[in-house]
Amino acid sequence: MTRPQLDSAAWDVVSVQLERRLLARRTATMVAAAIEESGTKRVLVTSAYAKEGKTLFLDLVSREFEHCKSTLEIRVIDGDDIITDADPTGTTSRGKVRLEPKHLSPDVVTLIKGPSVLDSEGMLHFRRDWFEEIDGALVVVMARRTGRKALRETVAWLEASGIKPIGLIYNEFASPPLADRLGRIRKWRQQPLRSKLRAAFGGLRRSR
Repeated sequence: MTRPQLDSAAWDVVSVQLERRLLARRTATMVAAAIEESGTKRVLVTSAYAKEGKTLFLDLVSREFEHCKSTLEIRVIDGDDIITDADPTGTTSRGKVRLEPKHLSPDVVTLIKGPSVLDSEGMLHFRRDWFEEIDGALVVVMARRTGRKALRETVAWLEASGIKPIGLIYNEFASPPLADRLGRIRKWRQQPLRSKLRAAFGGLRRSR
């Protein structure tokens, strides 16, 4: 079998696409395993702040669940397909018929792309009947952006609301905006030297 005549740039594209596909399948497999182990059926996909990778994560894994070695059937729905209490209409903003919990099969696991927890009012308007259906959550964090304090607050809010966090999705595909990165550097430089050293070397000390 002869190798197709492609330039090096084309091979790089193929390599990147293959890497992305393999990572998506591995992530989908781990998510399916976490759901199966926890026994959850209605899983909220959320984050501390907006634009941390919820849509990217679901786009990557939604097509890979059928290839996982799992007995679960997993369906993905967008939070926009769920009417909030503040919306008096019977259709979504995209003109779809309102989706009700009763429309969901008890045998199918549903991943629901929800709003972020800390910087929006989306959770406050989440319909009560849907909120009561949710029994687990996957929290998406963005590398070099989501801080530990924000993550702790998000997890605490979910637990206080009766939603069990079952997994953490660490998004390294996208980088935070430049202003966010500069702000973190500025904040770090303003810390006392002892705090900087603890943040830099504390993990090494604990791992010994």
